[in-house]
This record gives sequence, structure tokens and C-alpha cells, in this order.
Amino acid sequence: MSGDDEQSQRDVATLRGAVRLLDERNSANLHIPSPSAEFVLFETARLLDAIAASVERGKPVAHDVLETAERFARHIHHYIDTYLPSQT
Repeated sequence: MSGDDEQSQRDVATLRGAVRLLDERNSANLHIPSPSAEFVLFETARLLDAIAASVERGKPVAHDVLETAERFARHIHHYIDTYLPSQT
């Protein structure tokens, strides 16, 4: 496996991990002080998932788009408990 393939797999794992976290913590009864904020969370997860799917299929994703999505995904991983505490 080439270094590019390994990096792509790490990118996909980071993005999909953030998607899972957002999806697990988002719900209709989530209380966020702004109306419809759960929509933003849902659509953010879909966007990260779409980028991950493109990388997985080997489709071109602009470097700055992928870099920004990865940075955002890492931020979600790090701060998910602050933004969306677990309800369990």
C-alpha cells in the first residue's frame, strides 16, 4: 500500500469518525439554544461523509477542501463532549 493510500485511509477514518460522533449526539430532543441547530449538525455530518466517500472512491477533492474538512473533523473529535455532551 502506498503512502498516499494510507493517508487516504486515515483521512476517511478521521472524517467518518466525526460523522459518527455528530450522528450519535444529535437528536430531535437535543436542546441547543438556537432554533434548528440540529439541522446544522446533521448537514455538517452529511458534508463530511460526502467528502470521505469521494476520497474513498478516489474522486478528486480539492486539497484545501480536504484539509479544512480534516481540521474540522479533528476539532469535532476533540470537543464533542463540550459541544454535545453524551446523554447516557
